[in-house]
Amino acid sequence: MQVVLDTNVLVSALLFKNKLGRIETLIKTGVVTPCFIVSSLDEMQKVLAYDKLQPYLQRANLTAKEIMESLTPHCKVFDDPKTLPDAATHFSDNYILAAATTSRAEYLVTGDKGLLGLKNFENIPIITPLEFLKLV
Repeated sequence: MQVVLDTNVLVSALLFKNKLGRIETLIKTGVVTPCFIVSSLDEMQKVLAYDKLQPYLQRANLTAKEIMESLTPHCKVFDDPKTLPDAATHFSDNYILAAATTSRAEYLVTGDKGLLGLKNFENIPIITPLEFLKLV
């Protein structure tokens, strides 16, 4: 199942494990294939480099590089589209919408209230991580 996982959802699943750790298992077993466009994958790398995440990476005995190296073999990465959608309340969220449409994802999974308010985008349901886990 091809899905777009918002960066915060994916980071939470990989680092904090509590409620969303099952997402990592679904990825590593091939049930879920995270989809990115080049820009959204770059965003994931930038987020993992944030100073505020470093203590969590240290506690997990991981580096951002190790996370990316273990994640990317399970992902599909598409070229950035020539034009971005203009439907999100925050411009940067349009990259997530672009990743969903470009990859023809079955779901866009996010905790972002602005994106969730859209409910769907180009026939792609936009759902919370907990809703997603109930479906899978």
